[in-house]
Amino acid sequence: AYTMRVMARHGWAPADAKYEDVRALFMRRLPRCAGLYNDFHAQFVEVGKRFCRPEPRCRLCPLRRLLPAGGPRRTDRRRQGGVENRVRNHPRDA
Repeated sequence: AYTMRVMARHGWAPADAKYEDVRALFMRRLPRCAGLYNDFHAQFVEVGKRFCRPEPRCRLCPLRRLLPAGGPRRTDRRRQGGVENRVRNHPRDA
């Protein structure tokens, strides 16, 4: 849940993306190294627990500068309406 919330609020994945889609994205993009993958995941969990909580603490978040213009995106799935179930590529990947 933490990873999904961080990804959705930063606009890197739609709020209704499936966990498996996001996991597959990381597996494709990261070198095949279990230690690196575990550390990467742990970092997302830590950001989610400390800053990207149900009530976000963006002002203190180390990923704040990566938020989309206008601030974090909504993660309430009921309000998203019609969002595709696929992971967006980060703009830096273009």
